[in-house]
Amino acid sequence: MHDDFHGPEWADQHKRVSDMIHKLFTATMAAFQRLNEDQFAAPWRREVKRKECR
Repeated sequence: MHDDFHGPEWADQHKRVSDMIHKLFTATMAAFQRLNEDQFAAPWRREVKRKECR
C-alpha cells in the first residue's frame, strides 16, 4: 500500500496532478497579492497630508 505512487495510475497522471497543484498555488498567491494591494491602497491606510492653517 505504501508504494501506490509507483502504480500505473500515478505514472499516467502525475504530470496532470502536478500541474493542477501548481495552478492552485499560483492562484492562491495571486489572490493574496491582490488582497495585499487592496489593503495598502485603501484611503484610510494612506498618510494624510495636512495643510497648515494661517
